[in-house]
Amino acid sequence: VMLELRVRVLNARMIDIDRQGKHVHIVASSEGDIQESLVPYDYLVIGAGLQDDALHALKIRSCGVEYVTKDFRRVNGAMSAADPKIKEELVEGGTFIKSLIWNPLSYAVVYGRSLNAYCVVQGLLMRKVPPTKVILVLPPQATDGHQLRVDAFEQADVVEDKIHDILGGMGVKVYDGYKLLEVLQDNRERLKALVLEESPDARGPSKPPEEKSSHGRRQTMGYLEPVESQDGAVKKQLACRILITADAHNVDPDVFNAVHGNGLVYDGRLIVDHNFQTTDTAIFGAGSLCEFSRRYRVGSSSYLRHDGFNGREVGAKLAHALLRILDPVNGDVAAAGGDSAALEERYLSTSQSRGLHVEPTMPSLTAESYAEMEPSDLADLLPGFYMPIARGGLLPGNLHFYHIKSARESRQHKVTPTGDEDVIVTDTLQPDGTGHFCQIMIDPMGKISSITYLGGEELQVESLWSLVGLGETFLNLLYKRWKSGDVPDIVEFLTDEWAVALFHDHFMEFCHQLKLEIAADGEVKDLVERHLENVDLTSGLPRKLRAEARNDLPPEIVTKMQDRLLEYLRKNTNHLTQYFLPENFSQSGHV
Repeated sequence: VMLELRVRVLNARMIDIDRQGKHVHIVASSEGDIQESLVPYDYLVIGAGLQDDALHALKIRSCGVEYVTKDFRRVNGAMSAADPKIKEELVEGGTFIKSLIWNPLSYAVVYGRSLNAYCVVQGLLMRKVPPTKVILVLPPQATDGHQLRVDAFEQADVVEDKIHDILGGMGVKVYDGYKLLEVLQDNRERLKALVLEESPDARGPSKPPEEKSSHGRRQTMGYLEPVESQDGAVKKQLACRILITADAHNVDPDVFNAVHGNGLVYDGRLIVDHNFQTTDTAIFGAGSLCEFSRRYRVGSSSYLRHDGFNGREVGAKLAHALLRILDPVNGDVAAAGGDSAALEERYLSTSQSRGLHVEPTMPSLTAESYAEMEPSDLADLLPGFYMPIARGGLLPGNLHFYHIKSARESRQHKVTPTGDEDVIVTDTLQPDGTGHFCQIMIDPMGKISSITYLGGEELQVESLWSLVGLGETFLNLLYKRWKSGDVPDIVEFLTDEWAVALFHDHFMEFCHQLKLEIAADGEVKDLVERHLENVDLTSGLPRKLRAEARNDLPPEIVTKMQDRLLEYLRKNTNHLTQYFLPENFSQSGHV
């Protein structure tokens, strides 16, 4: 589509918005000089997202960001993992990396619980930084109300324990439960040390006794030192030359000033309506920076912040909303040059095959229309988000980590997990990186809600992504086999030949068509109503009830499902050659 000729890309920062004149005030750096410009717009889309907030909370700008916001400062050696120039700052053979390798007094502190923090540690190790010169500081897990927690692992997560064991074996020091309070500089304005507040349950390596030598006592570096405190808090000082933060996310100060200072409603997030429009109809917003208005909330279970949804899906819904305005005659998808009916059918097929309801795109409404609508009707205007959210990275020990989870529920009723029966775990991971750790979470409705993987072998994330949202029955009695000890390794089980059909391009379409056929059967409807008659769906569907419903299916329905499965395998036999069909059995000479 020749995007390079159709899209103009400006590498700049937004610092203000002129809603009256319809232009954006931006700043860009060119050869060290800051240049300011005005960019006009007809419609403005704000998709800046949220960034690491550890330095911003101290009024410090990452050293790679050349434009310094008012009342902020820059500290030589203090940088954020969100810094666009962090790769240049930490290039192999660069000043910082050489200092860490050769200067015995130079240490690097990585601060944060996010996945980026662990990936930064791995990046330093891959640049030949000695492990003993790297210190990982984990802050307490509590954050303020406006910050977005992006912890790599849940509390007491077995994967976190594995990574910390690997780091300890390498010589990387890990301090858990210390909050960054202050950044100290030397007389040359370089980073000298950090002041940390110790939480009651903080833990980490203790400083060993100072060694004696012929020249006197040798100071032991890289450990916490006590600091006097006037407010009663327990504070420690940690000497370092480099600080890299990668913790909870919040809005960038420049973006906040541009948004909040121009009358756009910001209440912890930029507030938008169901068409992604702010209070200014010419300004749209989407992504983790944004939140749907509270008028759409029904009960306490609705999740309105965009950070709980798949970014690609949010972008597609935003594009639909924009296209309805830019080309109201042809509609949303057709305005982009596509076959709207075909694309909509494909979207419906993918989503509904997972048992999800997909609504038509809703039109814009006037303020009077909003006032006349009931809260439940307003909630129905929200677009539905169903695509899973995936994240991954390379962790210390050269281990690949993937975590794929289902999207947060924007409108459906919240379901409470029932217990440990919903977790399937296998662990064959060895210290040398061979084997796999894999965990599958099954929600109370019997669907796969998340998949976690850790191992030295790189997997196809798309394959794992396609499993989230499917019913556990698709996995060939995995839960029952795992319970009986027949599945020692989930990854090996899912890469066996029986599972190839699950990852085929047409599998979702097959599931959707089969579901439509079964759902239209009157006998099946009566069966479902009978089994759900006295069931509280907010507590999920017990495994026993699901098994009873399957056993009560009419024989003709079971036969129909088997026939449709055989048709699917025959239709795609050019790719699915592993399956032995009934006609192959006849041709082999058996009767």
